[in-house]
Order: sequence, then C-alpha cells, then structure tokens
Amino acid sequence: MIALKAELILFLLPAGESKIVIEVEVNKKEYKQVIQTAKKVKAKYGIIISDQSDGLEYNQEQNTLKIPLRYFVLI
Repeated sequence: MIALKAELILFLLPAGESKIVIEVEVNKKEYKQVIQTAKKVKAKYGIIISDQSDGLEYNQEQNTLKIPLRYFVLI
C-alpha cells in the first residue's frame, strides 16, 4: 500500500514486468489521482474501485479500468 487517507487507498501491485495501480475511493468520479500515481511509479495499468460507478468503464488513453464497488465486492 502506498497511500492511506480516510477516503482514499492506493495499492501498487507487480504484474510480471509491469505494475498496476489500484485506487479505492468513496465518491470517486475522476481518473486524476490514479493517472498521476501511475506516471510517478511507471505503472502500465490502473484500476479504480468506486461507489460512484454504475457500470464498468475503460479509459483506453490512460489504460485504466473503473469498477463499481458493488461489482468488486462480488469477487
């Protein structure tokens, strides 16, 4: 885990030669934090887990997937 606040948790996971930034946040609507962290740590992928998403959303430009919290808790 690389950051922890009351409303934000960031994880950095190794994925072979790449890295994945995972952000869990309440009221998350933007990609800004995960994009900044991904650039800083040179991560290839990003995942946002948010209670504000209604469905899966993929940002191809940023190579980031937004997952609704209700989907994630089913895993």
